[in-house]
Amino acid sequence: MDKIICAGKNYLEHAKEMKDGIPEKPVLFLKPPRVLKTCAKWQDEYTLHWPQGANEGDIHYECELVFLIAQGGYCLSAKEAQSAISHVTVGLDMTNRTLQRKAKDAGGPWEIGKIFPDAAIIGPWLSLDLVDSDAWQFTFDLNGEVRQHGNSAEMHLSPVELLVYASQYFPICAGDLLFTGTPAGVGAVKRGDVAKLSLQEYNYTVGWR
Repeated sequence: MDKIICAGKNYLEHAKEMKDGIPEKPVLFLKPPRVLKTCAKWQDEYTLHWPQGANEGDIHYECELVFLIAQGGYCLSAKEAQSAISHVTVGLDMTNRTLQRKAKDAGGPWEIGKIFPDAAIIGPWLSLDLVDSDAWQFTFDLNGEVRQHGNSAEMHLSPVELLVYASQYFPICAGDLLFTGTPAGVGAVKRGDVAKLSLQEYNYTVGWR
């Protein structure tokens, strides 16, 4: 893996709740592989690190569909991008919202709000053949309450379209991950919280310690 590619504002209702303009194209940003937490088995529970120096209310969850890129390339066609995507899972793009907002307000890059240990979380991989590609349903349940519910049909750009778009700007490498954006309902987590992430009938649990 070379990088984690993340798309922002790919669900219109999320863009509205963040009080941001709705872009024609998603915002792209990258995370390094070192911040990735891989949860290897369905039905299991995993412990996540609380970021050093973060206060209650700083750390926000963003539940997303994540895709594994099996083939690299540059300036991919739609056909090439379709062939390059091999597996899907559900994961979290974690954000230090306080740092992100400060950086945005200053007019600068806001990667410092997106990069810390366990800032990207993924579940076990499912072959695309096992999941109905017309309606990927996923949910984020925090302490027993559903906070986010997503449907791939509500994406502004599909995973294939996102990969084509991203590949116009930088080379895609085999093993890269594509986070496809979060639906409405993002919010803060705190130490001791437990969340269940579900993709169709599959799920796993994470907790912040």
